[in-house]
Amino acid sequence: MNLKKFRITYNAPVVLTFCIIATVIFFLGKYCFTGLTEAFFVVRGKGSLEIPDAFSFTNPLDYFRLLFHVFGHTDFVHLSGNLCFLLLLGPVLEQKYGSVKILLMMIITSLVSGFVNAVFLVNPMCGASDIIFMMILLVSYTSINKTEIPLSFILIFILYVGKEFYTDAGTNIATVAHIAGGICGSLFAFIFSPDKKEKSVSVSEFSKKSAKSKSKNESRRSSRKTQSESSSGDSDSTIVGSIEL
Repeated sequence: MNLKKFRITYNAPVVLTFCIIATVIFFLGKYCFTGLTEAFFVVRGKGSLEIPDAFSFTNPLDYFRLLFHVFGHTDFVHLSGNLCFLLLLGPVLEQKYGSVKILLMMIITSLVSGFVNAVFLVNPMCGASDIIFMMILLVSYTSINKTEIPLSFILIFILYVGKEFYTDAGTNIATVAHIAGGICGSLFAFIFSPDKKEKSVSVSEFSKKSAKSKSKNESRRSSRKTQSESSSGDSDSTIVGSIEL
């Protein structure tokens, strides 16, 4: 095996860059700059008596947090869990929709979920869960068809929403913001079209194509055989003719 033929490719620039930035921010905040995540990568809620630090529409830093809260993570378990989903779903979607479209989807989802948390929820929020839920809903919609809705898409949406409400009891998870990310993913499935449309091939079509390719190969072989026989016959007649002379 020639190892020189193999090389590592940066196959999903947007998703991989996002994961690298999130990882660097986490380790910088944990080991170098204490409080980095809480200061810049946590979007505030509307606040309450227990949580007076609320989102302010007059503070420019809060608008920065509104967009970039997806890079902040509370601990390594939170980070590694999100990275696993991002690296599993992200490259598939980026290859299907293109880097520009997937980046636009991530920005819109981050802004929508951050705005929902700032206006309607009390607790602060950070992490890429809203982007992951957007990708889950988007990847479930495998065939882009403006007039049809796959049953798998409906089932995943119901299971996802049900899980969010079920696990919300007694926790401070920003369920509504996460659901907003999932809704963004379902809307993106209808709004955006893939850059490279993948045509599904049925079993019958595949067998027909295989039969055609097989017949072509057989015809090529027979033509080559005929040509070789004719050329050998010409050489034999030439030899015989030379003997007769």
